[in-house]
Amino acid sequence: MTSVDPLAEPSASWLLRWARTQLDRASQGVELGPPPGGVRAVRPVTVILTAHNGRASVGFSGQGGGLLEALMSAVGHAMEAGPIAKRLQIDIIDGEPTPLAKPASDGKVPDRAGREAWQRLTSWQDGLVVGRGGEARWVVPMQLVLQGMARKDRDVEQATPTDILRAAMTRVGLRANDWNKPEVELWRFPSSAWVEDASRTRALPLVQGVIPLGSIDRACMLASAQAGGDFLLRIMRDDGSFKYTVDPWLGTEARSAYNIVRHAGTSAALFELAGATGDDRYLRGALRAMAFMDGWYRLGDQEGHIYVLDKDGKAKLGAFGLALLAVSRKLDAAPEPVDRDRALQLGRQIVAMQQPDGSFDSYLSIRGDEPDGSVSLYYPGEAMLGLARVAALGIDEGFLAAAHRGADYLIASRAGRTKMPPDAWLMQALDLLYRTEPKQSYVEHSMAIAKSMLADQYPSDAPPIYAGGFGGEPIRSTRTTARIEGIVAACRLGFRIGDARAPEYLAAIQKTLPHLLPMQFDLDNGFFLDGPEAFAGGMRGGLDDAEIRIDYVQHHVSAMLGMAELLAPSLGET
Repeated sequence: MTSVDPLAEPSASWLLRWARTQLDRASQGVELGPPPGGVRAVRPVTVILTAHNGRASVGFSGQGGGLLEALMSAVGHAMEAGPIAKRLQIDIIDGEPTPLAKPASDGKVPDRAGREAWQRLTSWQDGLVVGRGGEARWVVPMQLVLQGMARKDRDVEQATPTDILRAAMTRVGLRANDWNKPEVELWRFPSSAWVEDASRTRALPLVQGVIPLGSIDRACMLASAQAGGDFLLRIMRDDGSFKYTVDPWLGTEARSAYNIVRHAGTSAALFELAGATGDDRYLRGALRAMAFMDGWYRLGDQEGHIYVLDKDGKAKLGAFGLALLAVSRKLDAAPEPVDRDRALQLGRQIVAMQQPDGSFDSYLSIRGDEPDGSVSLYYPGEAMLGLARVAALGIDEGFLAAAHRGADYLIASRAGRTKMPPDAWLMQALDLLYRTEPKQSYVEHSMAIAKSMLADQYPSDAPPIYAGGFGGEPIRSTRTTARIEGIVAACRLGFRIGDARAPEYLAAIQKTLPHLLPMQFDLDNGFFLDGPEAFAGGMRGGLDDAEIRIDYVQHHVSAMLGMAELLAPSLGET
């Protein structure tokens, strides 16, 4: 859990309430009570007060011989500007900023000390002071995060010193490359940052651009999964499709882009959520999503076969597998005669794409330009999971045998590896396949993948919000949630057979929660958005990426439900 000084919260809350009484007429006359001791302490300090009005924000600095004196200075500057302040944030800076070396022309920092200093900035632990012509402009870590949310390739490339500098220059009104001018000087500073909660009555800590959560229990996991489901229902269109991506920071949403593989996975997650909660809203949403899928089925070349055509004109094994998974969940929840027929037709098509050695082709040849063979890590596992689930429902024309052949092939093909690929879908399939054919190789392979995944987990001494998540950089919420789904399956299998690794791995994935849950938007962790209630439950792509894609939410929902299931009290316990 992220460490926050509990003695600082009363002081920060009092300071923010005092600033609110000065800047907001409706709050004037509110009784604050005497300032806590931390506010009265005498020490040189700088305070940066940021007034957030949704996506717009403006900052004001103040210095003084104590917190209140410094805040009074910052508030004085704010009163001159008269900003709208839906939320107030304060950053408290003790001591002097540290001079910061500029990166070289190629963007690299040559010495180790410089790289370590910049690493604190590129992970948004420190802020930046930009000096020019005797004037210093303070850019707090939260602003570096927000400016970075417009960075190109932020979903695949970690922020660099040059990215941070361009973001800072933009924030202070300079040109993006002005940092390289000789007259521009740089310093860095750590800060204790706090922001008003949604009720504007207390201060919440702000760490690396998010508000850490306090204690997290099983009820919290279930609530988080339901919040994700509620978000998916809100972004569902009349035809049963979803808004594929929504970026509440950039104010954009996908108009034409879509992915049927991810739609099918999202449909399955809604069925899963309906089953876990008994809430018919999620069931109705899942049924609408399945109705949308009807328009993407096509007749195969062989009689009795159907396939799923994605929007890009390709027929992907992963889409067939996840469509079959969704159909199997519909058969559990609200079966109709057509579902059994569809399961048979999809299953036949998947089996037809299996080679004699057990491998699967990733694409059905439709256009003639599809890659040959198995080119996707995840598609075979998705297909095997779908086959195994419908076979467990009594729908089987060689589907279970095909899934076992596929699993045996993958396990054999990876023999001797010390590092396993993060094949979370296969892990879920192995959990089911072991129930029908208890091979020790299934247990060992699932546990080996889990061990390899956990080798990439950030330790407790990592940057606070990184800790517990899965590396590397950039931080991505779905990198962690997808791995949780696989490790949950490995633990479920392990607990059934008494494998000692299962409780160890469950304890490890519980450490992901303080990393993950702050990246789910709610009224507090969306304080910098216009209308944060509209995005509550959505999972942002990363710390510096506000984009929400349907599969980010899908994987989170399934991960939280899976972990909550493993942590459910045993019969007779409370």
